[in-house]
Amino acid sequence: MQRKILDSITRFVSESDWVLLDADLTTADLADAIRHMKASSAPGMDGLTAGFYQVAPDVFGKCLAIVFNDRLHRSELLASQRKSAVVLLHKKGSRAVPGNYRSITIMPVDVKTLSKALVRRIIMTIGHLIHADQKGFVNGRSIHH
Repeated sequence: MQRKILDSITRFVSESDWVLLDADLTTADLADAIRHMKASSAPGMDGLTAGFYQVAPDVFGKCLAIVFNDRLHRSELLASQRKSAVVLLHKKGSRAVPGNYRSITIMPVDVKTLSKALVRRIIMTIGHLIHADQKGFVNGRSIHH
């Protein structure tokens, strides 16, 4: 069964896409991610907001590139980068009803920056892997066409 599933795969990541996906993160990758974050987004447990990083995105981008490339080569983020907090937010209605809350995860902004930079790389390479009939949630495609 597993062989049958694997044999049915017709689209693959190209060599050039692998090179892009596997390349070290650059200062520009991370500075661009910092610039495109909401300045008022929730801070991580370290208290730092995206707005703090946006004061000097190129400086922080360079620092984060050094840290993240080192950590990605080691296949493990720093302990502080692996911690987050789950917070319950009241949506509406009685505060006594658990269903009236939703949870959010507060992550360190540096990790959000890493995620954004990696997602941007994936988006640049994934378009040809997803069938043309898939319209939703793919940049440049619309369910309205």
